[in-house]
Amino acid sequence: MAIISAAWYGASNEALASAVAKTNAQLAATGSRQRALFAKIPFSAEHAFAARNSQLWGFDASFLRKLLVVLSLGKVDLRTNDEIRSLRASMCSDFFKPVPDETDDRKRVRKEQLTTCRLAAIGHPNRKGAVVYAEAIKEQMQTVMRDPGWLRSAAIAGASAQ
Repeated sequence: MAIISAAWYGASNEALASAVAKTNAQLAATGSRQRALFAKIPFSAEHAFAARNSQLWGFDASFLRKLLVVLSLGKVDLRTNDEIRSLRASMCSDFFKPVPDETDDRKRVRKEQLTTCRLAAIGHPNRKGAVVYAEAIKEQMQTVMRDPGWLRSAAIAGASAQ
């Protein structure tokens, strides 16, 4: 899991930094002063998915629960360990209800969608991870806010200085 998390972390940082660079190039080409910023989140291996000190939501899976999943051939579900698991599960069940005259293919797809919906929190920041995200964003915003004209265009800033 740590290897997969590290690969995801590197690939997502590359993709997001590239998207920000492309957006900024497009904005600059139109003469806009607006810019996007990339806030790299400093996640280490000890905070990766399923790590002892993970900062991401994971599975609420004791050894016994994992064993039940295997022994029941998937009839017992793994659960997420996030705070709104039961609310989301209820909403998912309401949304992905069986329909009259449902075909076997449609039933299979609906059950896959229901499972995906119920496990939607997996890999997203938990409370500790959310603080890390907020701090990274705050650092980027502080950089921008140090510029005295960050709320105004250069022309307005120059006119008010006179």
